[in-house]
Formats: sequence, structure tokens, C-alpha cells
Amino acid sequence: MTFQVRICQHNSGNTCRSWSIDFSAPHHGTRSPHKRKGTTALYSADMCSSEEARSTLKPIFDKYCKAIDEQQWNKDSILRAKLKELYPSFQAASFYDADAVLIQTGKKCVYGREAIKQELEKIENLMGKTTTKVSGEDYQMTTEFIILNVNFDTSTDKMGVVKGKTTQIWRKRNDTYLIYHEEFSFT
Repeated sequence: MTFQVRICQHNSGNTCRSWSIDFSAPHHGTRSPHKRKGTTALYSADMCSSEEARSTLKPIFDKYCKAIDEQQWNKDSILRAKLKELYPSFQAASFYDADAVLIQTGKKCVYGREAIKQELEKIENLMGKTTTKVSGEDYQMTTEFIILNVNFDTSTDKMGVVKGKTTQIWRKRNDTYLIYHEEFSFT
């Protein structure tokens, strides 16, 4: 399996670096550098089993989905009380890293937790109350990241059923994982 990775830094100009990672060797990635603007980026990673990735991320992802369905952007709730130990200021946006990026493929990109919260609120206004079912969950894990691909069917008050897919890259921060990069599209 080979991943093409591209990282763009937008805060000080559009500097992009990309590289390929070949994970066909068991548990070890090899690196193939690509040059962008005179820079060579090298990366290697240890892959973990998809079951380990699933068992690590699934409970967090389920709480994230519940927060989205319950439209918890900044609200207190019973769920917040239950999760206070794990997430002191529980809200859907708290699942995102401070440097996270949310991309609606081919349409829009927002950067940062506050901008993502505002974007989620806009989506809430378009859809109304939602209930989401996910399927086709595929988890991959490196030492610092868990990559999750899912399909979703979201029943909405205002738009009927909306189907799509999302790819999330969760980054390890302290003792938990936060969404560092999310791309989604509606089909």
C-alpha cells in the first residue's frame, strides 16, 4: 500500500511538501522523497494493525459522532458531564486539533478549531437536526496518526438523507487523539 502525502503550510505563504510512503513491507514504511521549492522531505513510519487502530480510535470517534448528531458546539449536556474527565470542555469542536484543517472536497477549506466550529454550525443550520449512520469504517495507524475512512448516511430535518464519505487523520496529542485533517464530500 502506498500513500501520497502532501502537507501545505498556509500561514506563511503557500509552501507545500509531498512524499510517497510505501507500506507494503510489514510494519515499516520506506520513503521516497519528492522535491518542492528546493526542499526534500523524508518520512518513515511504523504501521500498526488496523484492529489496534480501530480499538484505539473507535470509542473517541463514536463520541465525536454523537456530539455532531446532538449539535453540541458549545452547549453543556448530560454527555458533557459523563465525559468531563476525558474532555473538560466537551463540544464537537474540541475533537479538532488547534491546527486542524476541514476540507469539503472541491469546494471549501477552513483552518483552525474556531473556524471549524463555525463551519460545523453553518452545516447544522443547513441540515437541521441530524442522525448519522457510518459504514465501511477503515482504520490505519502509524505511531502518531490514525487514518479513518468512512461512508455516512445522515438523516436531516431540512435536506432529507445526505450521503457521503470522509477521511480523517487523527493526531496523537497527550493521552488522546484529535482530528488534524478531515476531508469530506457529499454524493
